[in-house]
Amino acid sequence: MMNKTILHDKSGLTLVELMIVMVLSLLLMAAVYLAYQAHHIHSLSQEQVLTAQQDLRAVMDILERDIRNAGCDPADPPMNLVGISTTSGAFPSSNVTKLGLSMDLDGDSNTTGVDEVVSYIWNHSTGELTRNGRVLANGVTNLTFTYSSSGADKTPAPNSQLGAAASEVRTIEITLEVRSDKPDPDTGKYITRTFTREVKGRNLGL
Repeated sequence: MMNKTILHDKSGLTLVELMIVMVLSLLLMAAVYLAYQAHHIHSLSQEQVLTAQQDLRAVMDILERDIRNAGCDPADPPMNLVGISTTSGAFPSSNVTKLGLSMDLDGDSNTTGVDEVVSYIWNHSTGELTRNGRVLANGVTNLTFTYSSSGADKTPAPNSQLGAAASEVRTIEITLEVRSDKPDPDTGKYITRTFTREVKGRNLGL
């Protein structure tokens, strides 16, 4: 009986084959890293969009609440509140946009209570929007108020007062634009979101 000898190649990988394996491994690792990086950047971008939208909604909700309460006058006899301030530059000036509102929330025939006189001021240069001196939002790039009465828009000129026309206002349309705190990682540009909301003053004109 003859014995058969089987020879095995124990030489292993050649240097060229080893280099090819290393290059392929590096390419695979680079592809995985780039995919992760792209996903991470996209997530950051979406997070900034969500934050901007949440900030917008919160500010709009506060504005809407105050406008709906403007002119609240439950006292007997009534104070005949106009509800919209027509003094102290309540409307657009050269570098700020203002909105003044007044209401008698506690029915004591005056507007000296907490938040019974509300002043919104948007500084065009800093992008800061304040409510009674407290910062409500940063990064505001646009804030406009359009006043309507019987379907006719009343947009006051810079530094003007509505005067007698203030008592005719029934609806205020708010347009608010907010910019993200940081640039979009995808584009390098800031993300902006704009909301427009029409609010009917339930106490205006009563």
